[in-house]
Order: sequence, then structure tokens, then C-alpha cells
Amino acid sequence: AKLAYNFTGAPQGQLRFAYGRIAAQPQQIPGKPIGLGLWVNGDNSKHWLRAEVIDAHGKPVYVDLAQEIDWTGWKQVKGYFPANVAYPLQLKSIYVVDRPEDGHQQDKGTLYFDEVSLIMPGSAGTAPKGTNVVPEVPGTLSLGAELDLGYSFERTAPFLDMASIKVNSIV
Repeated sequence: AKLAYNFTGAPQGQLRFAYGRIAAQPQQIPGKPIGLGLWVNGDNSKHWLRAEVIDAHGKPVYVDLAQEIDWTGWKQVKGYFPANVAYPLQLKSIYVVDRPEDGHQQDKGTLYFDEVSLIMPGSAGTAPKGTNVVPEVPGTLSLGAELDLGYSFERTAPFLDMASIKVNSIV
């Protein structure tokens, strides 16, 4: 699949989006995957690459595939669904975001996508390293076969909506 984008003439200083629709209607995602992957032929644009998935309630779920397209040529990227996502899911689009705070000036480009894959629980190598996960409070967060961890946030910290969890060892 090909996504040619052109932000020329779009207002500067605002988020600018270029959507690549998968089909006329969102495509059903089978099973209960914890994420998705795809191969991307990058253009070193420094733009943000995301996917939009629709959950069982018809609500959009946004998946980060690459915070920054900082490569040229083919590279596999992966994104993970929130732990509390409502299945079944549908893949609606893959899209590029130009963020003004990034200060990048590439207004035109072309990306190619191939081999969309699903990351299933228990898949080897599925734990997202360095990925921000925003779980519901309190509960259990499952990141696949490599890592299952419990967590709880004190109710005395209502301002906390994200935390960094460092695992020193796995027993």
C-alpha cells in the first residue's frame, strides 16, 4: 500500500494529518491480539506514524507505530493496544502526523506499507520495550508472554495518569 502525503498549504503551527484508509470500511481484526506490526518503507520525514483501530463499542483506539519516521528503506514497526481494549477490533487506517513542536519541514513524501501482522498474547518477543502504556487503575497489565505484572496507584495521586515501571529482574 502507498500513502503519498502533501502538507503544503496546510496551516503551520497545527497538527497536520494524512490518512491512508485500509478499505472503504474498517477491516475486522481476528482474535484478541495485543498489537499489530507492519513493514514500512520510510522517508526519513521525522513524522509520527500511527494506526486507528475501532473497538467493540465503536470508539477509536490510536496506536503509536513510530514516534518518528527516522529511517529510509524498509523497517518493521509494532504498536500495542491498551490493556483494557474492547474486542473485537477493526483496523480503520494507518496515518502520518506532522507535529509543529517537532520543527520538521518535510511537507511532502511517500510511505509504503506491507505485511500487516498481529501480535498475539504469548508470541515470542512481544513485550514492548520502552513503550508507554496507560493502564486502567487498579488492575493487571499484560504485555504478552515475556512480562505480566500487577500494579496499583494510590488514590491519593489523582493527577498521575502515567507512570514508568522499571523491571530489574524477572523470576
